[in-house]
Amino acid sequence: MLSALFLKFMPRALFSILIPLLAACGGGSGGGDPDPPPPPPDPITTARSTGLPVDNSFGDLARVGDIVLVPVSEMQAGVDLNGDLDVADRVITRLDTRTDATQNLSLACAGRVIASNQRFAFTVSEPAQGLDLNGDGDQLDNVWHVHHVASQITQNLAIAAPAVGNSVGTAGGFVLLRSEAGDGFDLNFDGDMLDTIAVPFDDISGALAPAIPGPVATNRPLIARNGRVLIARSEPSAGLDLNADGDQLDNVLSMVDFQPGLPTFVDFARSVATLPYALTDSAAVYLIDEATSGADLNLDADQTDAILAVFNVSSGLGEQTPFSGAASGFAVAAFSQAGLAVGRDHVIVAITEGGHFNQDLNTDGDPFDAVLAWVDTTTAPGTLNIVPIAVGGVPSVIDGARGLFAVSEANEGIFDGTDLNQDGDDDDQVLHRLDTTTGAITNLGLAVASMTLRDDDAIVSVIEASNGTGPLNEDGDTDDSVLRYVRLDTLSSRNLAIVSTDFAFVRPALNDLRLAVILNEGQSVPFGDLNQDGDTDDRVLVLIQVNSDGGVPVVVAPTPEVSDTAAADLLPPLEITPDVFLIPTSEAAAGQDRNGDADLGDTVLTEITITPPA
Repeated sequence: MLSALFLKFMPRALFSILIPLLAACGGGSGGGDPDPPPPPPDPITTARSTGLPVDNSFGDLARVGDIVLVPVSEMQAGVDLNGDLDVADRVITRLDTRTDATQNLSLACAGRVIASNQRFAFTVSEPAQGLDLNGDGDQLDNVWHVHHVASQITQNLAIAAPAVGNSVGTAGGFVLLRSEAGDGFDLNFDGDMLDTIAVPFDDISGALAPAIPGPVATNRPLIARNGRVLIARSEPSAGLDLNADGDQLDNVLSMVDFQPGLPTFVDFARSVATLPYALTDSAAVYLIDEATSGADLNLDADQTDAILAVFNVSSGLGEQTPFSGAASGFAVAAFSQAGLAVGRDHVIVAITEGGHFNQDLNTDGDPFDAVLAWVDTTTAPGTLNIVPIAVGGVPSVIDGARGLFAVSEANEGIFDGTDLNQDGDDDDQVLHRLDTTTGAITNLGLAVASMTLRDDDAIVSVIEASNGTGPLNEDGDTDDSVLRYVRLDTLSSRNLAIVSTDFAFVRPALNDLRLAVILNEGQSVPFGDLNQDGDTDDRVLVLIQVNSDGGVPVVVAPTPEVSDTAAADLLPPLEITPDVFLIPTSEAAAGQDRNGDADLGDTVLTEITITPPA
C-alpha cells in the first residue's frame, strides 16, 4: 500500500508534493564527521504521467533539447499505432516536454534511438511496418530513418542496419552502420555481401556522406565525443592490409571528425586488437599492440607490450607516444574493464613494471606491479607523468583536472605492504586524489570498491569491513559498501549512509549534487520506509539531493519498489533540464493506472520536475 507520500499518477494530470526531509546522515572515517550545518529547505517535487507506456524500452529513448523520441509499446497501450492491424510493435512518438504535446510518427522502431544536436536517428522494422523501405525487394530489414527536430520532418535514408554493432550520434551528425546483406550490395567491392560499413550522416547538408573505406569490426564499439567518432576497421573483412604491417589480421583504428563542418576521415593506421580506445575533448587515446603492429615502441627489445598513444587532432602533429625519460614509451596495463580512465583533457593509465625493462618503479623490491601514470592530451607531444604508486583493481576516474584512484596496500612497501587507511592490515584498495594542476597525490584514507566522478563531485563506495570504522549506515553490522560524497577541490567528504551499487549522476542545480539511486531500504536505515508499504525490505528508485556546502542528503523524488532486474533499465534518468527528468514507473508497483487503459500491467513514462525552494 502507498500512502499520500506517493503521487496519484493519472494520465495528463498534474500533482505537487513536498517530500519531507527523511533523515540526516552522519558517520565517516576516523573520528567521524563534524555536525553539518542546518539543512536547506526541501525542494518541491512535481510529477506528471505522460501516458506513454514504454514497457522495457526506457533505455532506448533519446533527447534533443526539450524534444524526446519515445518507442511506445502498442501492447501496453492496447492500440495499433502504425496502422498494420496488430498491437505487437514499438512505435515512435515525439514528446515535447515543454508543452506536453505528443505526435505519433507511425513508424515501428527496431532498436535504440540515437541523437545528434539537430536530429534523431532510428531504424524502422520492415516486417513490423509491412513495407520494403530500402527497395531491395523484401520486407526483412531494419532501415535507418532520421527525424529533424526543428522542421519535424522524418527522412527515410533507405539503408539497412546490421543485426549487431552500435551506431552513434554526436555534435554534427551520426556514424551509421550499414549492412551489405540487408541492402543486397557489395559496398566495398571485395566480392561478398557479408560486411558492415560505416556511413557518416552530415547534419549540415542533411545527407549521407561517403562511406568509410574498409568494413567495421562489429565486435569493437564506435566511440563518440565532442563531434568525433572512433571506428575500428577489420582487415580480415576487408581483405586488405590497412596498417601496412604485412598481414591482414588486425583491427585498425580510424576516426570521423565532424568539427571541420563536413565529416572528415582520419586514418591512424594502428592496430588496436582487443585493447581499449577512447576520446577526450581534444584527442583520440588508444593503446597500440606491438605484436600486431610489428614494432618495439618502448625500446625494451620485445614486441609484446601495449603502448599508450595520443592523436591530438587540433595540433596537426598526428600520433604521439607520450614518454617519460629517455624511452619512447611505456608498456601500459589498462586496469579497468572499460579501458582507459578518460576525462575532458586527461587520461589515467597504469604502467606495468614488467613490461618495461622490469623496472621497480615504486621501489617496493619487485618489478611486478602496475603504477599510476597520467597524460594531458591538450599538449602535443604529451608527457607521461609517472606516479610511483601501485594501483589495484578498482577502476580510476577523472573528469576535469582532478581524478581518483585506488592504491593497492599489498603492493606498496618492502615485503609487508603498507597500511594506508590505518585499519591494522595491508590488504585494502585505498582512495587517493590526483591533482594534475600541481601533480599532488593525497591519501583520503578510505577503503573503496568503486568510484564515480563528475567535475569535482565524486561518489565512492566505502567497504565497511575494510575501512575499520564500524557501521556507516546504522544497521549494526559491517557487511555493507556504503556511498560517500567527496568533493575533490576542497577534499571535504560526507557519509551518505546509502547502500547501493546502482546509481548515476544527474545534473546539479545551484550548489546541489543530485543522484539517481536504487536504494536498499533495509541497508540504508536512516531513510526508512521510502515507499510507505509498512516494511523496509524494498529497493526503491529515488532522486537524492546532496548539498555540496555541507547539508544533509534529501530524498526529493521516491518512486514505488523496483525489481533487481529493472535496475539497468531505470538508470540514469533522462535529463531534460537540471530540474526535469523522465523515469519509467510501474503501474503494478504503484497500484495506479497511469495511462488510462483500465489495467495495472504497464510501465509508463513519468516526468519529474524539481523546484528549488524560494
